[in-house]
Amino acid sequence: MRVLAHRAGLGRRPRLVLTYHRVAAPAFDPFALACSPDWFAGHVAVLRRRAAIVPLAELLGPAGRGRRPEVAITFDDGYRDTLEVAVPILRAVDAPATVFVPTGYLGDVRGYWWDRVAAAVGASEVEAAALADLIGALPVAPDRSLADPAIAGAVAGAVATRVRTEPPDERDDLVAAVEARLPERPGTQREPHPVLDEAGVRALAATPGITIGGHTHRHPVLAGLTAADQESEIVDGLDRLERLTGRRPALLAYPYGAAGDYDDASCGAAGSAGVEAAFVNHHRRFDATGDRFRIPRRAVPALAPEAFGTWLERALAA
Repeated sequence: MRVLAHRAGLGRRPRLVLTYHRVAAPAFDPFALACSPDWFAGHVAVLRRRAAIVPLAELLGPAGRGRRPEVAITFDDGYRDTLEVAVPILRAVDAPATVFVPTGYLGDVRGYWWDRVAAAVGASEVEAAALADLIGALPVAPDRSLADPAIAGAVAGAVATRVRTEPPDERDDLVAAVEARLPERPGTQREPHPVLDEAGVRALAATPGITIGGHTHRHPVLAGLTAADQESEIVDGLDRLERLTGRRPALLAYPYGAAGDYDDASCGAAGSAGVEAAFVNHHRRFDATGDRFRIPRRAVPALAPEAFGTWLERALAA
């Protein structure tokens, strides 16, 4: 598949790539990664009124003749609710989307490391001091209880800051240590955040209008790894997706995607792995004629549809 553009005719009208993670309503969402099903359906309705929702590959190609803005919808991480909740909403209006799937945690009902942190912190009532030696400086007084949602949110953020940049093995060991320190409140269970299993990935890939993209194997901060390890993460993820779906992804999204989360070696590894375009998650003006391994996306905040409409207008004008 050739997704990159002929240079002529690009940039004539606003183009935007949107990033979602979950379409769900978790009880505790300290990292603001979820959009409720009703709100997501409202977002799609707003998008259809205001723009043309196009496949991501088309957005990277030559601009059409119409005057409407063009928007592509993407999802990161391959949660089960992407297939079970988001896709039916999209299919009802024939809206396409691309899903960037890491392959190292398929079938894990606990979710990714940040989900496990959220679940452990959100279900506990111990004092913040229980984590002091693991995360260093606490963001709250040591005697404050995690039963307070505001305290729990602050502590979850501090744990994420401590854990996020560690290599995958060390990162996962730290998360397991956090879980061990935080017993559940009586009558409370840690909330699951299920990731698609192999059958789910195959079902997603077989869905009309849905494209699967690579998102590495174990979702590391690529810039913290050696060039060889970066390439291994990218290639391992692409290889497994190809084995599962019968098609090698042509598109890649760097995990996290902020300016310090990937580097020149990441872009080089993406090119060496044969992907045709790679995506970042920090503010850059969309330009399909620019660096094909640093194409910007905009993370969509969890907003009610009316507020999302206002946000969208600003994003298209940026």
